[in-house]
Amino acid sequence: MKARARARSETVRSPPPNPTRAVTNTAGTASIGSAIGCRGVSATPITSTPRAMASTAPDATSRSSAKYTASTAATANSTHRQTFAQRSAKKACTAARRSVMAAPFPSSSSIAPGVRPGNARGDMLIPIQMSIHDTAARPAPAISEYVPALDGIRAIAVLAVFLLHLAAAYFPGGAVGVDLFFVLSAFLITGLLIAEFEASGRVRFGAFYLRRAFRLLPALVLWLMLASVTAMLAGEGEKVPWSVTGALFYFNDFLQAWTDWVATAFDQSWSLSVEEQFYFVWPPLLVLVLLHRSRAFQRWFMHVSVLAAAVVPFTGPNYFLPTGHLLPLVIGCWAAEQRARGCTPWVAALVRQAWVGYAACAVFVVATLFVVPKLQSVTFIAVSVATAALALRITTGRADAVTRVLGSRVPVWIGARSYGIYLYGLTLMQLVPLLIPGIELKWAAPIDVALTAVVVAASYRFVESPIRRRGRDWLRNRASRTLPDAA
Repeated sequence: MKARARARSETVRSPPPNPTRAVTNTAGTASIGSAIGCRGVSATPITSTPRAMASTAPDATSRSSAKYTASTAATANSTHRQTFAQRSAKKACTAARRSVMAAPFPSSSSIAPGVRPGNARGDMLIPIQMSIHDTAARPAPAISEYVPALDGIRAIAVLAVFLLHLAAAYFPGGAVGVDLFFVLSAFLITGLLIAEFEASGRVRFGAFYLRRAFRLLPALVLWLMLASVTAMLAGEGEKVPWSVTGALFYFNDFLQAWTDWVATAFDQSWSLSVEEQFYFVWPPLLVLVLLHRSRAFQRWFMHVSVLAAAVVPFTGPNYFLPTGHLLPLVIGCWAAEQRARGCTPWVAALVRQAWVGYAACAVFVVATLFVVPKLQSVTFIAVSVATAALALRITTGRADAVTRVLGSRVPVWIGARSYGIYLYGLTLMQLVPLLIPGIELKWAAPIDVALTAVVVAASYRFVESPIRRRGRDWLRNRASRTLPDAA
């Protein structure tokens, strides 16, 4: 009896483990996993109810001290194993959180409608603000989402050309705007081609050229009628058949380089011919390059292409031919490959500099306002490089003052309608003096600007946009019908 009483007193002196602490630890471990989206990681819970914990305490009336000692040791071992499991689970959650933070944040274009950026279930993860160093050095998402600042570059390009034709004495170098167009167009289209090839292993050339047709032909047909009337009023009616045919089938660049068969009202059609001839050749060639498994070979091909294009002369009759503007087109393709595959170290180091945008805009302004005949080739090279650097800066880096200005409302409005401004505006400048003979430039210029704005806005809203939208819907429906049914 004395031994049993002594056992009871020892039992009272040995309190059971604290169940509240066990519950708190378990909840804390679970909250870590749920906070960072660790759905597959769970800690082994410690016994979480006071009743379960109390079951380990000895019954003073029916348990011996020996049995209680063994039970206490077993509970301690179990608690040790559970604490180790907690630590392992916490380490796993920490590793998962680091992997999430290291991954690039998905773009809105790569996410299904109605699903927020996050995991496959749509759970929202905390957005990570990446620096220009991070995004320039690694492959960037395809340019399938709309980037307003790129329309701002289009605005600079078309305004340079428009001002050259409106007041050549004040803007003698406005022709550089054509090369801005070439670089930006090559940059965007090459990026889309690379993205399509990497997603499906092929490029649908039929869909590619149909998209181009829906984009270009509606305004082109209207402009051909306007230019034909202007040419006949200017006394160049005999040149209209060749001019219309060359503009419609994109070979006016050869006619302007080697003949005198193109009417003045069709002068700007040479650049459209150069661009479309390039896109008849470039997509198949690009696919052949992409079929080569070596990424090093693909990048080497781009580098060599830029060096080869740099030695082709810009001036003389060659100016109107595709070879005369091969460099801006190839530089645009090169920049698209850099963005899609990740910039090389020296390109990433350049693009991350904050002064790149300001320097590019300064190059555009100086090249538009001043012309040095002996440095004309250098000027075109500088403009092409500046455009590529600015496009990379905009699409891989953080927003800065230049990006915000280029993406503001007025530049975006002008850039979105740059194709119509380039077509209608330059021809209307020739039509106004024919309709109002002897008009002075100070009166003709505001009329040209106002008339161009009205015609371009009407064409974009009532002709170009509806046809392009219907064409896009038709292509989408056509593609969905060709997909195999899911079984």
